[in-house]
Amino acid sequence: MSIAVLPICSDLAIFGASMAGSCVGFLLHNRYKASVFMGNVGSLALGGALAAMAACTGMFFPLLISTGVFCY
Repeated sequence: MSIAVLPICSDLAIFGASMAGSCVGFLLHNRYKASVFMGNVGSLALGGALAAMAACTGMFFPLLISTGVFCY
């Protein structure tokens, strides 16, 4: 989503890249013997941030593609 938003609003692209970086850091830290649970607050915040990025730019098709993985 961050790459799709880059030509329209670079500030949102930076926000999306930082959000993706924090998710990668969480996955690397929680790689073996998963001791940290994200829970509803973390997952709903990530989904809300993705939806806010799509709503601010009007690009709902990349949001549909990126969230379609979880609906399958």
